[in-house]
Order: sequence, then structure tokens, then C-alpha cells
Amino acid sequence: MNDLVQKTTELFDALNSDIQNSILKLNSCNIDEFDFYARAYLRALASWIEGSLWIFKKIISQNEYQWHKNLALEEQLYLFEYDWKIEQDTPIITQKKIRTKDNLRAFIRVAGHLFDQFKPDIKGGWSDLMHFYNLRDRTMHPTSLDSLHIRRKDIEICDRGRKWLHETFITLGKCIYDKTYE
Repeated sequence: MNDLVQKTTELFDALNSDIQNSILKLNSCNIDEFDFYARAYLRALASWIEGSLWIFKKIISQNEYQWHKNLALEEQLYLFEYDWKIEQDTPIITQKKIRTKDNLRAFIRVAGHLFDQFKPDIKGGWSDLMHFYNLRDRTMHPTSLDSLHIRRKDIEICDRGRKWLHETFITLGKCIYDKTYE
């Protein structure tokens, strides 16, 4: 588990560094550079969310205490991101592809089943996070030049969502720590 903890900590630190650097650039850029750095922030935030989910799922599903065994089979399969298919008349396990918004909502619910004290206020920052995903989708799949334009107010909303999720992840980290050392 120590190797997993070290590797996930390094990944989490790199993802956090990307976020912090994009925020610094965004706050110090001139008006002509704002859209570019705003899009960089959105990409860094998306990576941070997806990477953090992966990290937490690995820590929960691969820890020595095997907490995942206290969950329903469907929730265990979700944590391991397993799916299956038939290939040459034989069922085989494959990697599940999960949309990030669905993944995040399901993860919060499953983590709440594992840790009694983990009850994040979904209403608090969820809508801000969904604003981020709408904005990210618009800029990643532009249909016009206007699709790439980002208002400062949009970034402020996204950052509220990021801060909410960051606090949620900190709370989850404390729950993992407490359960590990209880």
C-alpha cells in the first residue's frame, strides 16, 4: 500500500500544481490572454477532478483493510471500474467507461456508504461544478468562435465548484485516515 500511497500522492500533487499554476496565470494575464488561460484552467480542472476520482477509488478499492467488501457487489464493481463482455463465447472482464459527471455523483454516494461521517452537501457546490462541465464541453467541442469565449464570471462559478469539491475531497481524506487508524 505504501507504493500506492506514494504514487497517488505524487499524482495528486502534480494535478494540484497544474490547478494552482493555471489560477496564477489566469489572475496575472492581460485581457488579450484571458480566454487562453481560462481554457487552460478548465483543462487543468477537468484533469484534477478525473485524477482525484481515480486516486480515491484506488485507495479505497486496494487498501489492506478491503473496505470495498462492505459494499454491494454493484458498488464494488463500480469502484474497480469493471464491466464484462462476451468474447469467443467466454465472458471476460473489461474496463468500464464512465462519464465523469456520473462517476463523480456515484462516487460521492458510494463513499457515503463506506464512511458514515462522509455526507457532503451536494446542493452546495454541485450546480457550480455542473456549470464548469457545461463550459468545458462548450470549449472542448466549439461550434463557433463564441464557444471559445469565457467570461470572468464563468471562471468564478467554476472556481466555487472547485473549492467545494476540494473541501469534499479533504473531508473524504480525513474519513479514510480516521478509518485506517481507528
